[in-house]
Amino acid sequence: VLVCCSIEEALPDPVQTQLLSNILIAMGQGDGKLAQCEIAQWPPFENMTGGKEEAREFIATLLSARLDSSDIKLVLIFGSAGAQWILSEKQKDSVKDGNVELSAGVAAIIIPSLGEMIERPELKRETWQRLQPWKENKIASQPSDDL
Repeated sequence: VLVCCSIEEALPDPVQTQLLSNILIAMGQGDGKLAQCEIAQWPPFENMTGGKEEAREFIATLLSARLDSSDIKLVLIFGSAGAQWILSEKQKDSVKDGNVELSAGVAAIIIPSLGEMIERPELKRETWQRLQPWKENKIASQPSDDL
């Protein structure tokens, strides 16, 4: 699972980080220890210029390279701002119930941002409903230890 979000002013605080950890545990993705955060900063160099379209292309290139170099099958996109930066116009038009295909074999689920879920706890239910089919598919596809 690859986690993506838009960060405007500050990195997630400890409460948001704990919520992310809990979400991943509930999905059966690890033991709650989060990998180090990787930040894609725009512009990538101080004297580089470019508008929103160049920023989107930059992010799309980074995401594509990351997906091509790994076995990631699911991308969690936190918040509509994250989706606006990550998804192409065609992908945005294809979103159904928060789900969209990023590429062959790679799905994305758009869920509320961590901050939104903390401010409005009822959004956690919506998030869980969107994640549940993935969790059920993941569990069903795992090999059984039973003989």
